[in-house]
Amino acid sequence: MSGKYSVHGNLAEKMPASRQRKVVVKRRIHARVVLTDISARRKCLAAVLTVIFMAALLVYSAEVAADTGYQLNKVKVTVQKVQSENEQLNLDIAELKSPDRIKNIAMTKLNMVLPTNIYYASQN
Repeated sequence: MSGKYSVHGNLAEKMPASRQRKVVVKRRIHARVVLTDISARRKCLAAVLTVIFMAALLVYSAEVAADTGYQLNKVKVTVQKVQSENEQLNLDIAELKSPDRIKNIAMTKLNMVLPTNIYYASQN
């Protein structure tokens, strides 16, 4: 059914010769429109894919930022625990270095006594 017939659904009708040329012209115009539509579809597809890519990139960057924030909070909590433990250890060290404590241990556990006379050596 080339150019001599006009098709309407399942029916075909014979066309006069004067109208056949118009159909051919319309088909050429229609072919150009289809090609333009394909080009527009490609551009639209490219735009949609670009938007999807940018949205995925945005979601990924937000996920990375949230993960980094959680890690930062964990590190801060760990630092606070270590600092409080360090302060407690410094207090323990100060308590162990106390002269009264050392004197008490020397007198009770080591059976040492305080000297009655204290002599100082000096160099003249």
